[in-house]
Amino acid sequence: MSEQAPLDVRVEEHKVQINEQLQRILSSKAFEQSPKMKELLTFVVTQTLDGNGDRLKQFTIATEVFDRDVNFDHQADPIVRIQAGRVRRTLETYYLTEGINDPIVLTIPKGRYCPMFTPRVVSVPSVTETTTHTLAIKPLSPTLTVLPFLSLSEDTEKQYFADGFGEELATELARFDMLKVVSMHALGETNIDPRTSADVKGLGEKLGVSFITSGTMQALGNKMRVYARLYRTDTGEQVWAEKYTCDLTTDDLFEMQDEIIAEIVAELASSFGIIHREIYQSCNQKRIEHLSTYEATLRYRHYLMTLTEDTHQLATQALLSAVQSEPDVALLHAMLAVLYFDAEMLGMNKVDNAVDTALSHAKRAVELEPTNQESQIAMLMAHQVKGDINGILETVDKVLDINPNAAYQIGLSGWALCMAGEFERGLKLIQNSKDLNPFRPPWFSIASIVHLIMQDDFDGADKAVSKLSLRRLFWIPMLKAIIQVYKGEFIQAQASYKEMLQLRPDFEGNEERYICAYISSPEIKNKLLSALARL
Repeated sequence: MSEQAPLDVRVEEHKVQINEQLQRILSSKAFEQSPKMKELLTFVVTQTLDGNGDRLKQFTIATEVFDRDVNFDHQADPIVRIQAGRVRRTLETYYLTEGINDPIVLTIPKGRYCPMFTPRVVSVPSVTETTTHTLAIKPLSPTLTVLPFLSLSEDTEKQYFADGFGEELATELARFDMLKVVSMHALGETNIDPRTSADVKGLGEKLGVSFITSGTMQALGNKMRVYARLYRTDTGEQVWAEKYTCDLTTDDLFEMQDEIIAEIVAELASSFGIIHREIYQSCNQKRIEHLSTYEATLRYRHYLMTLTEDTHQLATQALLSAVQSEPDVALLHAMLAVLYFDAEMLGMNKVDNAVDTALSHAKRAVELEPTNQESQIAMLMAHQVKGDINGILETVDKVLDINPNAAYQIGLSGWALCMAGEFERGLKLIQNSKDLNPFRPPWFSIASIVHLIMQDDFDGADKAVSKLSLRRLFWIPMLKAIIQVYKGEFIQAQASYKEMLQLRPDFEGNEERYICAYISSPEIKNKLLSALARL
């Protein structure tokens, strides 16, 4: 690729070209599930085109995009730097994939927030250049070490609290499948400053880890402020940070500590945590035969966020390839079970004997590792397919017992309970999942929409379903049609029904099959089917 001089944003014709390029990027798969990244990118581009590029400072972006107040301190709260870094990496991914032939390259140079817009001429790199570039990249892996948290107080008791906090955090992180937590004690006594890029990279090389988490604790009267951070060891870059407040006067300090640690581990290590997302961005262009077992599981996690036939097919191919190499890995069988269940329940890719194949993989996963959370998730879906409410209730308890800090699995358990008519507990679990990690599949919201329908709050349900962006999932226009029937809007309902049939042509005549695949509650089934019968 060769580049020319940046476009002059004062020229009206260039503004039109830049806005067209922005729309291409915002509608891409790379940005599809990231509304905050879309908002940030739109803001900096719009401000630049309006001639305000020079006012794009951290304070402006924090207050305009991230709802921070006038007391925002960029040194204590690195939200803008972190989110801008994510936008930069996602743009890089976009131009390596969907945008490889786009006429304009949009970049946000490091150290500034005013974007550049450069026309380009696509050229084919030489084999030598491609090979050299590939060899220079060290692949990320799900490996992590937890540095001791540093107390900024001279109080010995607070230092003990900080030491115990880091040890407990490492213990909870180790509960997550596919994440390897390496002890700092492997190095013996050492002084590491995570704010120094060289120290982060050096520690990563010595311990063989791709990520380091660390933090500090600062006493403020009867409160303790906990700052937690995550770094990539290949670049030394800080990719995540958050702050938490702990009340030292509480009757149960350990309970407060557990709540903070639960939020941290969910943000870092849950199915859609920052570690998995960072690694996915770095390997999503690999050919399936070159994927490691862990990288194959990332294709599955990406499918869960999108629920499209394309990502379903890619995930299935990746996991089938991985399970051939490692046939006794429970996680692979569990994930394949979910994919085959979805092939039947969502009509994905016309797989023969999908349910039988799914059940076979689910049983194999439980045989290999009954305490694996994904194995129990596979069995949870098996009970859903059978309409076995007692089985759902029992399996949800098993899932939660294995790891109560796994945000996605908690949310999915709540979703299954809602579909079984257990809304009170189910919606609470979904909210707990969101509190642990807001980055979650958008289809979790279907549970609250069904709940609103069951409460006859059709206006609320209509408003909620209109916010969902899963344009290729037939459940969305199906729910719209049901809601519109109950509102007496039959013309609109017919239009929504036709839209649904375009996505799932075999739905007519198979209504009960598709609805009962996920919904085990007889009351919910009857209410949804009754509405569809009126169309």
